[in-house]
Amino acid sequence: MVVSHSKFRISKADRVPWEWLYYGRPKVAANLYFEEFVESSNGIAAGADADWYAPGFKTCHWKPAVEILGWGYESCTFRESAGKRIATLLHRSSADQHLP
Repeated sequence: MVVSHSKFRISKADRVPWEWLYYGRPKVAANLYFEEFVESSNGIAAGADADWYAPGFKTCHWKPAVEILGWGYESCTFRESAGKRIATLLHRSSADQHLP
């Protein structure tokens, strides 16, 4: 794992789950969504339960399991196939936490 002022990276993971609450809706279980990536001998399986979009997963076994570059709101990017929306949510939820 790499954590710096401009980078968060997990090089290898057997499973990467992402969970978030639908923005602006009540914080109840019905508004909790997920995307999950699981590595196996057959490759990387991806799944989601979001009902308002069709995820276009493109997994790559040679890329890091997770990589978020840039901690500023303007430059926050996310290279994992889950997409930029999750990186933005993660960043905003941890914006007040101090990183080493």
